[in-house]
Amino acid sequence: MRFALTPYAQNDYAFMHPDFVPFPKPERHRVGLSLEYDRRSEIEIVALSIEDALADCWLAYQNIDEDHKTPDTGRSLMTGDLVHVVTSIGQESWWICCTFGWHKTTAPVQSGSNAAAASSADAAI
Repeated sequence: MRFALTPYAQNDYAFMHPDFVPFPKPERHRVGLSLEYDRRSEIEIVALSIEDALADCWLAYQNIDEDHKTPDTGRSLMTGDLVHVVTSIGQESWWICCTFGWHKTTAPVQSGSNAAAASSADAAI
């Protein structure tokens, strides 16, 4: 099956949030506001399952050395980062990178309060 995967890396807003979870687990993790994530480049992967596609996405988004950079030359994926997955038949899901593997979760909250939250977060920086 073909999967389109779009990583969302936590940014400074996420790291400064008072409820930041440094070592997320399936039973204890936090998905923040959309402004707490930087959208990364989408990649397409052919795999047998979503789990296999996520594993390949993880490998693709690791800065290992000069010969292996991430597709967008950004930082490596790490725990707490999200991936939006869309299957070839249009099914969508969100996954969070936990300390031990991936866990299905919810999309970042996108609301009218994002602008207000951004302003207050900017003031704190």
